[in-house]
Amino acid sequence: MKRALLTLGATAAVAALVTTGVHLTQNHDQVATLDGETITRDELVFQMNRLSRSVDWDDNLNTLSEKAFDDIRHDRAVLTLAHEQGLVTSTTFGDFMQEVTTENQARSDATERGETVYGLTDFTPEEYYSHRLTDLTTQLQSKLGQEPGDPLWVSEAEVKQAFEQDRNDWAANATTYTYTELVTEPDAPLPDTEKLRQITEPGTSVRRATFTRSGNNAHDQELASILSTLDIGEISQPVVGTTQTTYYQLESKTVDSAQAYQTYAARIRQSLVSEKLDDLLEQREGASDLTVDPSAVNAIDAEDVQG
Repeated sequence: MKRALLTLGATAAVAALVTTGVHLTQNHDQVATLDGETITRDELVFQMNRLSRSVDWDDNLNTLSEKAFDDIRHDRAVLTLAHEQGLVTSTTFGDFMQEVTTENQARSDATERGETVYGLTDFTPEEYYSHRLTDLTTQLQSKLGQEPGDPLWVSEAEVKQAFEQDRNDWAANATTYTYTELVTEPDAPLPDTEKLRQITEPGTSVRRATFTRSGNNAHDQELASILSTLDIGEISQPVVGTTQTTYYQLESKTVDSAQAYQTYAARIRQSLVSEKLDDLLEQREGASDLTVDPSAVNAIDAEDVQG
């Protein structure tokens, strides 16, 4: 309570200073600056709280604050770039907290009017922070990669080069395998043969089939994982089940490269755009100037971090 009281003389003195144009510039809430912009104690504690639930900091507040400053540096790079592109009007933590309140009120009002509200109807600051960064990242990827010359523009040549570098991975769903499947009794040994389709022993079943992976069900995943590792003519290790043992022999495989490229070109392009944005943000982070007030940071204690 003592700090909240001013004597009449002190009040008069402050008034006199303001009247004469002299300004008092005390900012006890500032713990650091980033490129000259204030990082407040509230912002640092907020980031430390977020990270305390997801990173290993061994109850060491110095470690946690360092990680928090790393996140602030990265996130400010995103926000500053978004501000330059007209996607946000402010990059300060105080305005962010006001934005949470405004967003939650808008969603509450829409719900009361019976309108459809996508996502959460009420965000915590932590939830909205993640939501906002994800949304801004998506908008930046779209806005900065629309035309040749844009910083995130990805050409057709770049997409094709990336496809060729990892052709086998991208071609997985465009590969057709021809194989022979031998089913035997659980404990029966594999007959001595180089070609499974020639086996005619009692208690065995042989069939020839083709397979192109078209789904993510368990059977397709298992069969693709087996056939993709076999050379032509190679017989798999036994696949032991409860009532039978199965062997596979790969006879041939063909890859429809055109189909694979058509299927995955959009995904490859998006991956390259994401990489370019990461590089751009990393350059900005590296060029930024972070100045920390150690005494202000050390004043944050474990009770402030509620992880």
